[in-house]
Amino acid sequence: MTVLSLLLLSGILQAKELRIISEDEMIVQGLFFDEYKAYENSRQVFAKLYDDTGAKEYLFREMTSALMAGTHINQSITRLKAWDTKNPNTLEAKRLLIPLYLTNRQIKEAKTEAKYLIEASDRPMDLDLASNPYLYSGEFKKALELLGEAYRKSSNEDVLLRMAVIMDEYTNERKKAIQLLETHRRMNHVVSNQLY
Repeated sequence: MTVLSLLLLSGILQAKELRIISEDEMIVQGLFFDEYKAYENSRQVFAKLYDDTGAKEYLFREMTSALMAGTHINQSITRLKAWDTKNPNTLEAKRLLIPLYLTNRQIKEAKTEAKYLIEASDRPMDLDLASNPYLYSGEFKKALELLGEAYRKSSNEDVLLRMAVIMDEYTNERKKAIQLLETHRRMNHVVSNQLY
């Protein structure tokens, strides 16, 4: 290499070190990593954004990326619990803590968060999420109760299918599961015929 090449190369390296990446550029970078399922990289970007700004959206993105990557679960729980302590009664935090705890096999803690979520929200997606700790702990009747309530409020076919699988596999209620599925099919057939 010539001396000129070395000087040029060292100048480029110094310029890169001095370059400060804006918050917007980091957001785009994090979203890019999400898009390409590079969740570990995405987690790092959103963690840096949260550390720099304290914005909860970045913390929640960091937690989601950690869940998707299946890494840094303990650290994520610690960070989210610290935020939750400062900002109590936030449903978004509870919604993220449940799968974090379940991923970490902390069923008791997940149930505690699920109980809070059940008391604070009657949204079908929250009832569906709150059923998971009960499934993990083998409390299938309680899980079915929550899923049944979610289904009654939303008529969501995915919730019904989860219920049918649990009833068939774990509670020996195959006939009841079939009846629920047939009823759903009949009700939705009538609705779709009315549209045309």
